Amino acid sequence: MLPGGLLQEPGAAKRTTRDWIVDATMLLLALLIGLFAFFATVDDHSETMQLVDVLLGLPTFVALQAGNLVLHSGAVCAPTGATVLLCGPSGTGKSTLTATLVGRGHAYVTDELVCLSPDLVHITPFRKPLSLKPGAHALLPHLRPSRAAVADMLSGDVWLVPPRCLGGPRPPDELLIPDVVVFPTFVSGQSQRVERLGTAEAAYLLGANAAGLGEVRDGGLEAVARVARRVCAYRILHGDPKEAAETIEMLWTGAA
Repeated sequence: MLPGGLLQEPGAAKRTTRDWIVDATMLLLALLIGLFAFFATVDDHSETMQLVDVLLGLPTFVALQAGNLVLHSGAVCAPTGATVLLCGPSGTGKSTLTATLVGRGHAYVTDELVCLSPDLVHITPFRKPLSLKPGAHALLPHLRPSRAAVADMLSGDVWLVPPRCLGGPRPPDELLIPDVVVFPTFVSGQSQRVERLGTAEAAYLLGANAAGLGEVRDGGLEAVARVARRVCAYRILHGDPKEAAETIEMLWTGAA
């Protein structure tokens, strides 16, 4: 492969449509980031820089996604690299719990999408701005944007909170490996219920919240089963993110 990955040497493996889409997407996003960064001021809190926050991680993530296992999940980690995945469909309170755990001193890894290598299940951090829907605003008022920003205008009522505004340490240099997977569901006024899940049910739920299993290198189902066998998995129904975060910390400690 010649420099840049856009031209093909004689005898090289044939590039797929997906390869060309990845290259084109990375190029487009790089151009957008360059334009917004060119017009940005040196003020780290400028409206343009907040939009750059949204765009900056995307080309890297698009490149990493090919062939990897991608889960609809948030994640936080400990200094050792041990990681908790908060997995589930949209609207179950994953981002709220992620922000709550970061506020309690854990490192922010990602929100919405977790990218894992299918063989060793190592996690690639993707520290995109954390998205908080209107239902979470009253629970986390300290994360309200300080003023109107371009990113907020593009996202409607959703708060996009840059990682630097979440608090908490940065992820360590150690490899990030999932130790615990939590499938949370927030229901206002609900008393907390915790259920330990077996490997088979955990694998089923992970698969149900995975993207493009058919494109995962060496088989998506195998990768999902590998994660399920490695972690302690729990279902948590709750009505208080702070209480749920405390419970997750206790479960996490017990899994160490």
